Amino acid sequence: MTEPVKAGRTLTGLMMPGHLVTLEELPRMAAGHGEAMGLGDVAFFLADPQGTVLRQLTGRGLDAGADGAEPAVDATVAGPAFQRVDLVAGPDASSGRAGRRWWVPVTDGVERLGVLRADTDHDDEATRDALRALASVVALLLLGKRAFSDFCARLVRAAPMSVAAETQRRLIPPSAFAGHRTTVAAGSEPAYAGDGGTPLVAEDEQARDAVPLVRRAGGPGARSVAGGLPVPGRTAFLRTSPAPW
Repeated sequence: MTEPVKAGRTLTGLMMPGHLVTLEELPRMAAGHGEAMGLGDVAFFLADPQGTVLRQLTGRGLDAGADGAEPAVDATVAGPAFQRVDLVAGPDASSGRAGRRWWVPVTDGVERLGVLRADTDHDDEATRDALRALASVVALLLLGKRAFSDFCARLVRAAPMSVAAETQRRLIPPSAFAGHRTTVAAGSEPAYAGDGGTPLVAEDEQARDAVPLVRRAGGPGARSVAGGLPVPGRTAFLRTSPAPW
């Protein structure tokens, strides 16, 4: 069983030196501190701009992902953890032991960055709390490092990115926001070319009132949306629910 006090001290020990390490050093640090919490084979994966593939950050090579795995979101057990923003567990086939292999969403608030993988001998609430806590610390460290590293940009791209798309990605606001009753998630399409159409999905009349606002904020691309309205700019999904996602 993962002890909460021990896990807390371990996470503090990861966060404090994490301020000074580089992005490519994070996988080794996270794996070492994960083992101290009873979590084996810790690794984390970042999603490409379109959310179709998860690429492992190994800290090696020109993109810091050399020799890493690339599970597809739609075809592997890692996908549901990323898509549903929830813990997903399967048998630990890597070591042959009777444990579990976990896939944990790595998020910045409600913005999905990727997933964390870890193996455990137990499936209890303390273990799940430790997994969530480690994923949260990894997310904070990733956010602090990726803006100052070319490795992350190279890792997540599945295709060459145009200058327009590069500029657009740096100027647009975060792709997800959540309040008490509404969650908004967005993404630019085509992700690598620069101009994008933007469908908006709304669940009630109040959310549909936001369509004209998105229309005015758009660019040259356009697609059909709920109600048949062309909404240029960014892809936005509005939800009106008590909790995000």
